Amino acid sequence: MNPTWNAFLQANFAATVTETDITFPTIAEPSQSPWYALKHLAVLSVTGSQAAKFLQGQITCNVDDVSEQQASFGAICSAQGKVISTFVLVKTTSGYWLILPTELLATVKTRLQKYVLRADVQLLDSSADYCLIGEASPPAADTLWFACTNQADGIRINCGDRQLLVLATDLAISIATERQQQGHTFGNSQVWRYSDMLAGIAWLSVATTEQFIPQMLDVDKRGGISLTKGCYTGQEIVARTHYLGKAKRALFLLAAEPPIAVEDYAAIADDSGQVIGRVVNAVAQQTATILLCVLPIEAEKSQLNLPEYPNHTLTVNNAHG
Repeated sequence: MNPTWNAFLQANFAATVTETDITFPTIAEPSQSPWYALKHLAVLSVTGSQAAKFLQGQITCNVDDVSEQQASFGAICSAQGKVISTFVLVKTTSGYWLILPTELLATVKTRLQKYVLRADVQLLDSSADYCLIGEASPPAADTLWFACTNQADGIRINCGDRQLLVLATDLAISIATERQQQGHTFGNSQVWRYSDMLAGIAWLSVATTEQFIPQMLDVDKRGGISLTKGCYTGQEIVARTHYLGKAKRALFLLAAEPPIAVEDYAAIADDSGQVIGRVVNAVAQQTATILLCVLPIEAEKSQLNLPEYPNHTLTVNNAHG
């Protein structure tokens, strides 16, 4: 996260910054279109004359389908087809950005670096160069998921009924100052993470990296898997799962009541006590903790529970599978 942006938020908006989240003082009437300053996402830049060819052999989505007007969801996998990290791939004037979880950026950068060899490819953590901001205002009704709007100092990325902004620091501060003068404010970043969970966007962590194949995380349902572009690391497992129809697990949204702090990769069990799934992301709300989980397709028919918290009730809010 850009240190100047961090200091600005703390000085002007009384922000509290933790390792993963940014919170702001409670206000009586939040603005209709608040911003969400995001710390849990980071920017890995991939540049050089062979950047596109290099990425094509490493990630699940088709780099050729990505333009400065259209980004793509995707995943980088191990040789065993397990997802190291999900990301949004963005094309810029100088190369590409991988927008991915902050705590996995170093892991992904190290993994990709092993395959660069003599290729003209440069990998750089650019997180300190930009401010990542979520905006609640929706784009035009017919805008595609991950469509991009480029501007001089940043990019807007469509996230369904929201937009993800990657802005130069000076521009972010300028806009935030203007919005503050107009009575607007920031919302807590956990609200944005919750909205991603509702949309079936799974962000992995140190606890969940290399635990799931892409189809379990619904990467295919967000257009993040190409079955025609050719080979990439983990491609054989991903393709086999698709063509043999063996994806028996998918994302589910659960609610745990009353609210409880649930760790990533916490176990989900059925009524017999057998562990049948795992938590990918969790966000505590006022009345419940919302869990994005990988579970068997038929799991909604079971009485589910958290073995570590036996006094909490689990209900299925929505199935992304």
